[in-house]
Amino acid sequence: MAIYLGKYRPLNSTPEGQRAAAHFRIPPFVDGSCRREPDLECEFPSISSLCRGKLFAPNLEVGDEILYITTKNLYAESYWHRRIVAHLKVLMRFDSHPKAAVWYREKIGKPPNNCMVQGNLPLPLNHTSRGTSICAPGCGSAAASLKKWNDHYQWRADNIPIFLACKTVWKELTTPTILTDQDALKILKNWERVRSRAPIEISEVELKALESLRQKRNKT
Repeated sequence: MAIYLGKYRPLNSTPEGQRAAAHFRIPPFVDGSCRREPDLECEFPSISSLCRGKLFAPNLEVGDEILYITTKNLYAESYWHRRIVAHLKVLMRFDSHPKAAVWYREKIGKPPNNCMVQGNLPLPLNHTSRGTSICAPGCGSAAASLKKWNDHYQWRADNIPIFLACKTVWKELTTPTILTDQDALKILKNWERVRSRAPIEISEVELKALESLRQKRNKT
């Protein structure tokens, strides 16, 4: 079993996303794209290769654990920080999105938002961190239409089709715990690991330290 620390950019990381969260009553710390990646809102949160490509989902196996934190931003505070949002454990691994969709339909009646199958449409732009005008076909690439953004994800799903269904150990999508640079450095030991944009493997001791920080701050 492996344990990973993953990062994602939440909906409320932009003014457009903050407006979407308020107007549509969307939890502010869900992922901000038209295909939630990961889809933390789902009863069985899902992870695919739509965002990270070959760097993450293909490496995950049943039983692996993932602690998700946000990228760095203000998040309504006066200083830049990250948030500790969810702890997941891989429950099922599928070699295609359609196979995952069959399982999800049997379990909860519909596939998660990041499952690229016919009839499962992307979210409209006004439900994303990009707003109503433009969006990006990948993580930070040139502006394009919603269709091109979704087409990029479809290409990823076709070429890197691994799909993971997870069970939730815990998640907090409204007011997750703050993770400062100082706390992250103390636990992860070096800045390269703290600042890594790609998921990193962490030890059980590091996981417990992050969990302990969350529990301690939730009591205050």
